[in-house]
Amino acid sequence: MKRKEFKKNEAGFTLIEMVGVLAVIAILAALVAPKIFGVIADSKATRFAAEVSTYKGAVASWYKDIGTLASLAADGTADTAEPNFESDLTTNGGTTTTTGLWAKWNGPYIDSVKSIAIGTALTIETNPGIATLAANETQSWDLSDDGNGDMATSNQVVAIQVTGVSQTEFDKVDAIIDNGLTATSAANESQGKCKYSGTTMYIYLAHN
Repeated sequence: MKRKEFKKNEAGFTLIEMVGVLAVIAILAALVAPKIFGVIADSKATRFAAEVSTYKGAVASWYKDIGTLASLAADGTADTAEPNFESDLTTNGGTTTTTGLWAKWNGPYIDSVKSIAIGTALTIETNPGIATLAANETQSWDLSDDGNGDMATSNQVVAIQVTGVSQTEFDKVDAIIDNGLTATSAANESQGKCKYSGTTMYIYLAHN
């Protein structure tokens, strides 16, 4: 039986050639991956900004029906001390819709706040004035971007609080919602509609 002899010029890849191909693939992956992740991050920020618009619309519809931006107590009276607002927007507080101001309730105004594009948890809060909506807030919602607070303690303010937000995620959302803000990068974290403290982001929705 004759042994099969391999010719030097027989088609195939040598080990060195295979290593070279894998190295090229690795380099290409290293160049492309950041761009892909950047596109994904931009997409999440855009989706979240759209979610914010939905919440803002829900609050506007609530105000049109109820006439207050405060939460409602079980008896249908305005409760300015109760910060939790999403329960009012999603249900009628477990009461009948004929109790006090609940008689004007025409919700649900939003379905849920559980599925969000950015962060780990989202709550919608309503408080008089600046209250405790933002721990880093030295200005009471400087919406006009002039370095001065625009809210008084008599204003009922509705804002979103989102936990588990990275600096990069905040910067992307802030660039969309506070587009055109003239404050410096650091000041952007405490001025305009978007605020940031630690890993928590706050976004203004409405006030009266």
